[in-house]
Amino acid sequence: MRSMSSSFFLIGILLCVSSSFSGAAAAATESGPSDAVHDTFGMPMEAGKRYHIYTAYDNQGIRASTLGPESCPVNVVVDNSCDGAEPVIFHPADPQEPVVRLSVPTTIRFSDINPCTNTSIWQVHAKKMDCNGRQKQLVKIGGEEGKPGCDTYRTWFKIRKATRYGKHSPNIYFIEYNPTDICEFPVQPGAIGPGSIYAPDQDLRSLELIDGSPPFFVFQQA
Repeated sequence: MRSMSSSFFLIGILLCVSSSFSGAAAAATESGPSDAVHDTFGMPMEAGKRYHIYTAYDNQGIRASTLGPESCPVNVVVDNSCDGAEPVIFHPADPQEPVVRLSVPTTIRFSDINPCTNTSIWQVHAKKMDCNGRQKQLVKIGGEEGKPGCDTYRTWFKIRKATRYGKHSPNIYFIEYNPTDICEFPVQPGAIGPGSIYAPDQDLRSLELIDGSPPFFVFQQA
């Protein structure tokens, strides 16, 4: 009788241990790697999967569009009308990487094919004067396909955690143009965000390298 009781006791312990281990494993799977970028549901963002990008506090979508008199939608813009965002895909520099990670060189491209360019990959390339005569670096599409290197240095960005009041904000980030790990060109990294070049009749603002505090974004599954 005592032997049977001992057996039940041991089985109970094993079940508790197994249950605790399974729960911990499930939690780890849900949260993902500690350095993963998370979407608005708190799930690790997957490389190659479609996401929408919105400004964190006013829900304005990022999409491709014309800006002013241009005839082709090659600019990356912030749509102030909240009409929605165009899906993007993130590709880390390591093609075997399954998730999008913090502070790792990553390309961003719109998932839809654009008839005006060879690719829909974002690039910091175009320089334009704003209304105050200052030269601005805009984010446009048409970036070079290829492996990380000096030929593609304009297309690499890093996603970093947003900080407010000295604390990290959950699932809120800023996007930095930072090709310093890709090429030794003397390129000054900078955050991208809604800029000073805009089309009032279209309710759009350019996405560009900005001065000062970085604006924050969230990523939503498309």
